[in-house]
Amino acid sequence: MAPRLGLGPALEALLPRRPFVPLRRKAGLGRRSESTSDASAPPADPRTKLEKALTGLKKHASAHVNLARLQLALCNLRQQPGRESIRIAVLGFPADGDGASAEPAKKLMRLVLADPLKPEEDWESQVERHDAARPLLVRVDAAAARAEPQMLEIVRKDVLPEITVSSPGLNGNNLEVLLRQTVPPAPGSSVEALEEALLVPLVDMPRSSAGTRALVATPVHKAIVVGSGIHGLMLAMSLPLAQTKAVAAVIDLSKVTVDPQELSCLPITTIDLPKAARALHLFRESVQNAVHYETLWSDSGIGAVVQHLRADAVSNVEGTTKGPVRDLISSILQNTARSIEAETAQRLLSLPSGNVPAATADSLQQGLADWAQKAHEELQEQLDLAFRGSRWRKLGWWKLFWRVDDVGMLSYEMIAQRFLPEAERGMVFFAGRMQEAGISAEQSFSDFTKHDNPLAMNGLPPGYGLYEASAVAALGIVWSLRRLQKKWEVSRAFWEADVREKGRSALRVTEDMVADVLERNIHGRTEKDDTKQELEKARELVKQAEEALSMLK
Repeated sequence: MAPRLGLGPALEALLPRRPFVPLRRKAGLGRRSESTSDASAPPADPRTKLEKALTGLKKHASAHVNLARLQLALCNLRQQPGRESIRIAVLGFPADGDGASAEPAKKLMRLVLADPLKPEEDWESQVERHDAARPLLVRVDAAAARAEPQMLEIVRKDVLPEITVSSPGLNGNNLEVLLRQTVPPAPGSSVEALEEALLVPLVDMPRSSAGTRALVATPVHKAIVVGSGIHGLMLAMSLPLAQTKAVAAVIDLSKVTVDPQELSCLPITTIDLPKAARALHLFRESVQNAVHYETLWSDSGIGAVVQHLRADAVSNVEGTTKGPVRDLISSILQNTARSIEAETAQRLLSLPSGNVPAATADSLQQGLADWAQKAHEELQEQLDLAFRGSRWRKLGWWKLFWRVDDVGMLSYEMIAQRFLPEAERGMVFFAGRMQEAGISAEQSFSDFTKHDNPLAMNGLPPGYGLYEASAVAALGIVWSLRRLQKKWEVSRAFWEADVREKGRSALRVTEDMVADVLERNIHGRTEKDDTKQELEKARELVKQAEEALSMLK
């Protein structure tokens, strides 16, 4: 038994089976032959490359690919070329709008698979009595049908009931038919929605003895929807059947008077189930009714359905991949590519204003680092020039008596001219660059002196006031003058240090605030870049799979 991939017992039971083939090694190959160069190695098998690409899609594009259909395709690729198992769903549409009914579908499958050279077999009555509310899997295999009793048995409740039959027109092709009732997609549905609903039917299966149930996907290569009457015809006409080869419609019009020529332009096959059943019954009664059988059978249209089942599904000895397998893989790749492009377009439309390209983000980060370095250098150099300047040095303690009013004006001028003027202008320019890149900052980065330097607004250094200066001038005492000298020098040194610290604090706060804004945007960009890389990887895998599929024999 081939290894399964953990899709659950219900889906594993539906996967085509392949015989175990032991690996063989050629004799006489020594260590030297193992170390031959890659140039002498044979080219990779397209089938192996295709399987590898599809496996990569399962890992990197799981959100864009139908995993059930992908698993079916991978299982086919692991089978012998030309001998792949083909699964076809026969789906019953509502008969007259009173709910789903699979009676026409059950009758059609019985007539298609029945052997007219044999009397009615047990499986035929079992199929007609089967409750189509629960799907039935029919395997067409003459050898297995002879070896196994044709009894509809359920080994486990969580596995679909199966039956193996022999059909003279379909034996030897590894064909499986899934019978079930279904509800048609909404009128006007797209091809993707149609294939999603009919090529991956969901089966309600029990999962435990406690009564819990779950929907299990049962992928197929092709689907035949079966309806009856005008209602079934209208349902079929509402579907985009002309745009897909994987879904066909068969309508029983035995109770409706319609000229078949009027429906020849539609992608619909019309049949007459009572006429086909009559033909089968007559031939089984006597071979002398062969001519009558041929006439009724041809008029019933069942032969066209048999040809549709056989189309491209016939096994071959040339090792050529069956058509339905190619169509399945091609459909998977097309739908995956469309899904990838749709998400790419959606990401572009929903791109937030704060998102910036990687190159721009790196440039902004470097610009912020350069600004911070220059701002700290400016703070140190300009304040050194200010505090070592002649005007500031002239403010000696003995001059406070007649120049005390100059303290406030001089300190204000120093702050306005020397306290980070270039850094403030540089941050305004940098904020403009951020705005241009699409980053909107909620806080302003340009107000350095508004709250960081209250000392400049006081007009006097801390701890010193006009009243004290007046008192000192009035007393004229040496002790007071000496105290004034010490306090003035200490206060001036403290104010210088405080201004420097306020400047460094303002720069740190501004740098941290801008860096935080950039980090939030860059963090969002990194996540989106990860998604972008996954999309690029998935797009490349689709391309590789398409190339391998084109070279597939």
